[in-house]
Amino acid sequence: MKLNRFSADKQDLIEQFVEYAQLMGLSGRDLVAIGGKLDRESKKEVKKANMAIIKGFDCLTIGNDAQWQLDNRFKLKTANGAYNFDIYPYYVEIISLKTKVKQRHSINPWEYELPRVSEWRTRSRYAVLLDIAAGRIKLDF
Repeated sequence: MKLNRFSADKQDLIEQFVEYAQLMGLSGRDLVAIGGKLDRESKKEVKKANMAIIKGFDCLTIGNDAQWQLDNRFKLKTANGAYNFDIYPYYVEIISLKTKVKQRHSINPWEYELPRVSEWRTRSRYAVLLDIAAGRIKLDF
């Protein structure tokens, strides 16, 4: 059996694997189910790692905002100063409280593996925090 998806040096290993799977009584559907399970477990670990990064940020409310309003706007304090974030559907507006400089950054809330959330704003806030952690948004202005 030859599968074009794999390089020539892996063809022997694939053939041995298929023979072993058949010897174990596994069908093609069984192998697909196993592969799907491995993919889901991998995504689950990425989601956990992303949430650990997000929880490392201390998002503060602005003014008299209630805690649930963090998904609309929030404040972060860093070594360079404090920054206010206003979240819109496709971008975030960041204001440095020290220099009063404003910047806009595009965000893609569906780019990251995240647990299900009920609000797109929550997912957008998470994407902003992950962009900061990844260095896509630099808080140095």
